[in-house]
Amino acid sequence: MKKYLFALCVLLPVAPPTLAQAQNAIYAPLPGWVVPISEIPQAAPDSHHYDQQFLIVDRQLNLVTPTPVEYKRYTSKVTAIEGVESASQISIDFDPSYQSVNVHRLELVRDGKVMDRKATAQIDRFKREVDLDSLLYNGDETLHIVLDDVKIGDIIDFSYTISGYNPVFGDHREWYIKTGWASTVALVNARILAPTDSTISVTNLDGKGQGDFRQTRDNGVTTFTYSERDGLYDFDEPEQPRWFNPYPYLHVSSFRDWKDVIDWALPLYQSIRTMMR
Repeated sequence: MKKYLFALCVLLPVAPPTLAQAQNAIYAPLPGWVVPISEIPQAAPDSHHYDQQFLIVDRQLNLVTPTPVEYKRYTSKVTAIEGVESASQISIDFDPSYQSVNVHRLELVRDGKVMDRKATAQIDRFKREVDLDSLLYNGDETLHIVLDDVKIGDIIDFSYTISGYNPVFGDHREWYIKTGWASTVALVNARILAPTDSTISVTNLDGKGQGDFRQTRDNGVTTFTYSERDGLYDFDEPEQPRWFNPYPYLHVSSFRDWKDVIDWALPLYQSIRTMMR
């Protein structure tokens, strides 16, 4: 009898996950290591913006765990009809071969009332292949989220984490975190956790960021923080070369010097030479 039951189980088709099940799979509680911003700040009266006022850009990076995890939160207020479409569409790019995505917050604030939109959001996932014209296939995908019933005056507030890091880097870590834009951001926050006994350092590249940059150590963990209110870096010029980027960044790196870079890269080329023999 057991034999026939097993055969029946094998032959019966397995129902694919429903849309609701697929959507719920990406939602997860906020990780405990993240320090959340409790209140949404107001935009300054003289803030420079286009169809949205950017209220929060929060990026936090955990390099203490074996698998790096990056948290991102973006909060903006729709101020024009053009911003309704752009604010209601959220795109999260990642490489599924070594990264995974979890969405923690997907909210709309209207007249002070917070509305969770996880249940009604439309979620799609598709391949990007932005370099397809050059016959380059990178495997990147986009998680595309569309919010319904977005109006002028609404605040869109969402956050997510991306876990994983390109294995080609081995134990090394390298990140660039942008801290300024051509539109005013009411609050820019960055926080990086790294083992104190590691070679990881964080620098405010060329001192371009005008916010408060600090470093503390506690219980074997070094914490780097950057905070800036109402920052504006409008450096775009008509004849500006495409390769030139005048905006502020935090540079996160475990490479101490060029020797570290060479020591990391040489084995990769040796592997290629071995494969070509």
